[in-house]
Amino acid sequence: MRLMAPVLAVVILSAVASASLYGWVDTNRPQIGLSEALKLGDKLLGDKRNGYYCVKAHLYGNIEGDGKGGAWSLLYGANDGSRLHVSVNMDGASDIQVWNGPIDWNVNAGRRKDLRDVESRLSAVLKSENLDADGIEWQDSSFTLSRRTRDFSVHTQHEDGTYSDIVNTVSGPQSDGIWIHARLAEQQPPKRPFRWAGPYWNLSEQNYLLAEGTGFLVVEMRYGQNFPTGVLQKLDQVFGERVP
Repeated sequence: MRLMAPVLAVVILSAVASASLYGWVDTNRPQIGLSEALKLGDKLLGDKRNGYYCVKAHLYGNIEGDGKGGAWSLLYGANDGSRLHVSVNMDGASDIQVWNGPIDWNVNAGRRKDLRDVESRLSAVLKSENLDADGIEWQDSSFTLSRRTRDFSVHTQHEDGTYSDIVNTVSGPQSDGIWIHARLAEQQPPKRPFRWAGPYWNLSEQNYLLAEGTGFLVVEMRYGQNFPTGVLQKLDQVFGERVP
């Protein structure tokens, strides 16, 4: 469930595209189209192109917004979990970098065993900071931990990207509160990076690897503007190894 609010994505780009962290102005026609950028990407992949496939493409502009500068950011994945990042500037310059290497799905070190392991670690961190949870609600494959939360009225977003016509009630933290939902998933869901969720709270959604190749841990944290930053850093370490 997403809120109708501005979204700020944290994107890692290689050196070629590092100067193009601005949104593309849609009224400008890209000097290099997506199909041409993909061809350049295949050329850079060389012999590896049969094992990799493009899983994400994004177009960035320049600060002037005049369509004369910008770059395509292309992310390629493979069955072994490795990924490559290709950037293609509007002047034709292109670059390829390793995003992450192959993932060993059977490694246990640094990964959490199950939801009980995660909940126990979360509760221990909050208790050590004198911030005990107000409540923990369990379901079969998920739990929700809350501290100083209340109900908010918002227009929620549907799976197709549209927003509800009616106002719905959503639980969220007060200015010094936190709301954490952790669930298990057999398949890796789309990764959504840190982003700002409007005037009510900050939002973090991340995916983590579980021990013994048992699947994925999906965590959503909603936290108020005045929730201690140091505690947030400790909580982030609770969830183990993040999906690269």
